[in-house]
Amino acid sequence: MPPPVALPDRGPARRGAPVSDTGLVPPLIRTVPPETEHTRSFRTHAAYQSAFRALAFGGRSRGREHYLPELAERAVSAFSGRVKPLTPDKLVDLKTIRACLHRAWGTEAILCTTVGLSSGADMTRLTLAWGSVQTYYASYNAVQALQVASGKTRTEEHHLTQRENVDLWVNRRQMTLAPWSLAAAEPGARLTCTSGFLNGPGRALDLSLHPWAVPVPGQEWDLAGKALRSTREDAVEEAWKREREQKRKARRRAWTTEEEARLDAGRKPRKGGPPAGLPQLTPAEKLDVRRRVRPFTLLDYLFRLRIKANYIDVDVFSQGPDSDHAATAFAWGMQDLVSATLLVHEMRLSMLLGPKWVLEEADGWIADHRGLPASEGVAARRAILAAL
Repeated sequence: MPPPVALPDRGPARRGAPVSDTGLVPPLIRTVPPETEHTRSFRTHAAYQSAFRALAFGGRSRGREHYLPELAERAVSAFSGRVKPLTPDKLVDLKTIRACLHRAWGTEAILCTTVGLSSGADMTRLTLAWGSVQTYYASYNAVQALQVASGKTRTEEHHLTQRENVDLWVNRRQMTLAPWSLAAAEPGARLTCTSGFLNGPGRALDLSLHPWAVPVPGQEWDLAGKALRSTREDAVEEAWKREREQKRKARRRAWTTEEEARLDAGRKPRKGGPPAGLPQLTPAEKLDVRRRVRPFTLLDYLFRLRIKANYIDVDVFSQGPDSDHAATAFAWGMQDLVSATLLVHEMRLSMLLGPKWVLEEADGWIADHRGLPASEGVAARRAILAAL
């Protein structure tokens, strides 16, 4: 732990300060919070979250009553002429879409209620891990509702839904709505900028920007890109591991086939067994694997936080915030991202299925959960859905 920091002596004018026998005021002692791996990790992810929120809402401090209508206007502009109503002969599974929407709204309600009932920052810290899980699942179910409405079958595996999300938001030409359409791909891939991103701000993203730096307007793109790039790099590392394992299996099969041929020819068996070591990949093999890793989106980043909260390092959320404000801001940021994500999915569903169907589903769900605040969840978005 760093030593206490002694502030300069301001003299006896400091009101209420104890005076020593010499008549001097002893120096005020301020303890610097210890810097840990948890605080560093949390600070980084808090910066990433703030960047995604800024992309979605165009600011960091405005209330939802301001940013939701403005986001709705951006969404209408992005969807106009690109999201067309389904024709009467197009059959979709409304029962599954309804179930997905209800799960999304219910998960959002749990998130908002948990944060709202937290009596202080210490309690808020304890809720952040589960809040990260709920943030992902609310978004995940909204994506699945849109997936089914688009004529696809609801998938049961997370990686398939995440892949479908790329098709829904990234691969739709000329339909860009940040941060959902922003994706980190392999540099040099088709339609990417020079830094390897799809649907960015029309420039290369600066990935050298430190996440702890105070960003100026426009740098939220760079921080969001850094979050997506680091998330995709984790997937690249896992793909390399799988490729090395496949390469070892191929070598073992080749050794076994060769050994059987030797024995059939009457030769003596070789000493030792098949190669056991994990082989390295050549630079060309590594590059080939990298190119096969799909683009990564906000949903992938939220899944990264969900895995961290569930399995890897839950203490990042409970012990990582170095101030009460940091813990509370992260909790509210999760609600903001969920509210925004559900809104843009609800609006696309309204354009596909008709606004009447989505509004009636929302009204029915709100009526069944009258105890929830009207300022949160789908109730806070109802007026926007009714105006479509």
